[in-house]
Amino acid sequence: MTLPQDDTRPWRRRLAGLVAAAAAILLVAGPILAAGSTTTFLPALAKNYAAATATYQPGSSAALALGAGHADASPHQLIRTNDDRAILFAGKMANNVVRVYRQVTTGLPTSPTEFSAGATVTVPSGNVIAVDAAYDGVGLVYVVANTSNGGIYLMPYEVGSGQFRATLTLASDGGQLVNGSGLYAGTEGLAMALDFSGVLHVAYWTNGYRIRHCTYTYTNNQVSTCNPFTVDAGGAQATHPAVAISPVDGALTVAWQSDPTTNPGLNSRVLARRRGTDGSWGTIETVSTVPPYYGRGSNGNEINVDTGPSLLITTDGVRHLVFNQHFDATGDYGRVIYVRNSGSGWVTTSLNWYSHASVIASGSGGRLAIIGHGGSKSTNAVDACKNNRNMCYSILPAGGSWGQAQLFAQYSGDLSYDGSPSAKWSAVGHYRPETIEFAYFSIRDSTGYFAPTLHYGRLP
Repeated sequence: MTLPQDDTRPWRRRLAGLVAAAAAILLVAGPILAAGSTTTFLPALAKNYAAATATYQPGSSAALALGAGHADASPHQLIRTNDDRAILFAGKMANNVVRVYRQVTTGLPTSPTEFSAGATVTVPSGNVIAVDAAYDGVGLVYVVANTSNGGIYLMPYEVGSGQFRATLTLASDGGQLVNGSGLYAGTEGLAMALDFSGVLHVAYWTNGYRIRHCTYTYTNNQVSTCNPFTVDAGGAQATHPAVAISPVDGALTVAWQSDPTTNPGLNSRVLARRRGTDGSWGTIETVSTVPPYYGRGSNGNEINVDTGPSLLITTDGVRHLVFNQHFDATGDYGRVIYVRNSGSGWVTTSLNWYSHASVIASGSGGRLAIIGHGGSKSTNAVDACKNNRNMCYSILPAGGSWGQAQLFAQYSGDLSYDGSPSAKWSAVGHYRPETIEFAYFSIRDSTGYFAPTLHYGRLP
């Protein structure tokens, strides 16, 4: 397709400081979408943009409090637009509203004043459990949410106008919570990705604890009918789906937590399944023999809230996944487990760092990061990251090994960062791939998790 040359200017401005060769790469984005239209995004465009990154050079970090909202580990709640603005989407416990925090400046923000609270949208029924967002790279963000009464909703968001289009119901058989207290952070329940043909892939756990996958196309403010596929094999409670599209071949991976109905805990596993671009599904893979954390929250309405796989696929086709371990020999749970698959099977690395609901993120020069709060049993961590009230991170440089967990955000008074982050990542519309950006949240002891504050974060 032919696109206006004017639309390449923001790309060139951002890439000019990275590598001189990148200026010669034609990286194009399309015009703002007209109402009711859809986009086709070519694999070559996404791959070329992601490949046009330089050796890592330290930049500025940022930790900016924005407003009410929480984040979850498996979804991706932060996107960056083709005119270089960050936008965050979030729900809030015991509440039926999806909130938007939109950067009003361009470039990398350094102050909360560079964000404004944008449009909100109310889900048709129930309270919001989790939110995920997938950007088409041009002008439309597909925002999905699951709710406490089993609803799965699509709320398309126009980048140009800053407004939501009409909400559409995708499914009504999503997992429902046990009681009405509304403490939903960490329960998650759905994840989504957009492929290179503009098709939405939504995975969610059903009210029967199965993982269901649906594909949707969005045209003329309507979505196609889903022909659901049950990804798991049954015989266990399946929760916490995560999804990723490969930037190399467009194949989809769905990962999830599987807890046997008898003797869960040490017998729980993270599983994965790959779907080719022809729609065929491969066999179910055991990602690691290390058991993920299994448990319910003290209120009885949370499902394994301190875990859930975080998944991404780098431009070399390697699949990367992070989760948190069940109770181990230390008597605690939450050890950070990193797993990768380069094409010949999953390889597990156990980090000497404890956290809850930690996430994997990618940046320039092939480096990876794991982000999560601290844990008292940590040994390969600075002292501040032995406290679960602080937000921390660890870096894996290209060709190296995981470094010591470092402090990102320090608690003070009754303020705590004992929550989960949500990293920026996608195969399509992944702007500033060299920069690790994420959403996370804080709480206060006086109000607890019912009044979380959403933050924008960026690693140096």
